[in-house]
Amino acid sequence: MLRSCSMTELNNKKIIVTGASSGIGQEIAISLANAGALIIATGRNKSRLHHLQKSIIADGGRCSVYDLNLSNYSEIKSFINFTKKNFRVIDWIVNSAGHIAKKETLQNAELTVRVNFLAPYYLIHLLLPFLNKEGGIINISSTAALRSNPTFPVYSASKAALHVLSTALAQRPSSSPCFTICPGPTNTPMREKIAGDAASKQGPEFISRCVRKIILGKSRYQNGDIIVVRDRQEKILSRLPKKI
Repeated sequence: MLRSCSMTELNNKKIIVTGASSGIGQEIAISLANAGALIIATGRNKSRLHHLQKSIIADGGRCSVYDLNLSNYSEIKSFINFTKKNFRVIDWIVNSAGHIAKKETLQNAELTVRVNFLAPYYLIHLLLPFLNKEGGIINISSTAALRSNPTFPVYSASKAALHVLSTALAQRPSSSPCFTICPGPTNTPMREKIAGDAASKQGPEFISRCVRKIILGKSRYQNGDIIVVRDRQEKILSRLPKKI
């Protein structure tokens, strides 16, 4: 568990974290819970989600979990109804879930696009009416979107589409701010599945720290920024011009 934040810093802000049952999403959920946020964690692995919830609560945090298949639009709508009923207002959305297949068949390609691009779009679109304007959106992309991976072209394209969505949302007048974080190779189960070298890569805590700084208002990042976190270092890849 990360413990570098005071449990009161986020003062029970309600934060949705997708893909929270493992990897980067799990680390983000733990980090923000340790800072005092009320985490609404989603994922497909119900047992891991409940283990996450128990761990956060045991450490004095607050966490609600929801078993969610992001490739299924009906399940997304059910999650939105659950969120409206139980939380009314959301402060931040962190779209951390991702999917990659060892072999990009047509069926796998469709699933990749649904999880990596369409699901974040649906969630943002449906949650915007009750998203706190003082909060915002953080989309977790990938450096594969910046330098396309020839082995995983659909994965690269789906994450690149997420960039465009983020910068478009950031330009909307009076809209909540939107940030994109692009992790480089990271020690996660997804990385291990496709490359078998996850243990040698940066830990997911480097991405969670970036997310936490943005939400706490303690970063140099601005609405619309695309931020690369690679080899344990952060840098701004691009920033929206003052006038579009």
